[in-house]
Amino acid sequence: MHVRPATAADVPGLVDVGDAAFIDSELNAWVYPHRRAFPESRRARVLLAIRTALAKPGVHGVVCVADSDDPADWPRDHIIGYASWERQGPASDPVVARYREHNTGAFKAVERTLLGLQSRYVDYFRLDQTVDREAKAVFEKESAEFPNPFASVPAHWSLVVLGVHPDWQGKGVGKKIMQWGLERAAAEDVPITLFASPAGHPFYKRLGFDVVGWAVTESVKWSEGGAIMILDPERRFTREATEEERTKDYFGVKRKIDTVFL
Repeated sequence: MHVRPATAADVPGLVDVGDAAFIDSELNAWVYPHRRAFPESRRARVLLAIRTALAKPGVHGVVCVADSDDPADWPRDHIIGYASWERQGPASDPVVARYREHNTGAFKAVERTLLGLQSRYVDYFRLDQTVDREAKAVFEKESAEFPNPFASVPAHWSLVVLGVHPDWQGKGVGKKIMQWGLERAAAEDVPITLFASPAGHPFYKRLGFDVVGWAVTESVKWSEGGAIMILDPERRFTREATEEERTKDYFGVKRKIDTVFL
């Protein structure tokens, strides 16, 4: 398998992977309770979300593709996983500026405008049959109000999303995809940040990430996911939590953390 930049031609494969990987995630189960009853509507939503993400300035999409080096039963030339990465930092930093040039220009601006209009059209005419509108409104409101947990880390790579098709999970695909960001973060001497799902949490722990908090709001205090994680091996922005700090209360639910910000 190999990892390469995502292209527009990859979108159908990305939809297949994203749909399969996240169909029953905690967030989807809450916000889109009718997702299995209306598969066409669900896939249309996933398609729009992926196209919108790939068009965002500064977001770098990568895909993992099976090739001739993989076992014979693997799907040759098929996308089996993907990720989106975004470089955070001051605009005055030439490294940050270079990464942010991705997806800029007039063509991408027009594409983003059209995708935005399409999204508003779907919302206005209530075309998404999978959604619980009240839950979606609550989630969007609370997400907008949630403070940036990485405000004290001026420069870092943010893992926006990582998805691996269920048929290929546990076979090294996720680790292969992570190398894209791990190599760049190491070369640029910056941390990596992310929000982990319940399934992703142990995977990121094995890669050396620490839990520094939880992205929990009152409406999703039941969630097992939402770990705010950082890979800061040099401890430039974090320190190990004391025994008293290791357990924190989030809306009546006790959760464990590994580190705290300096």
